[in-house]
Amino acid sequence: MKHLKIFTTLFVLFCFTNIYAQGFEGEIEFTRTNYFDETDYIYYVGKGKVKIDEFNKDGKIVGTMIIDLK
Repeated sequence: MKHLKIFTTLFVLFCFTNIYAQGFEGEIEFTRTNYFDETDYIYYVGKGKVKIDEFNKDGKIVGTMIIDLK
């Protein structure tokens, strides 16, 4: 009986963790560098959409895209 309670508890925790991970919302930053230029990107993720801001080496926005993941 004790093993069944432990198994049930672990299973429920696993299910809630899996559901929570699917609701990710956040920000991803990265830099693309080549011989001539350096460009920074920030991806904002949330509620089924992604917004991508592109910055030049002076930190000014040179482009923005919004993507609907549906």
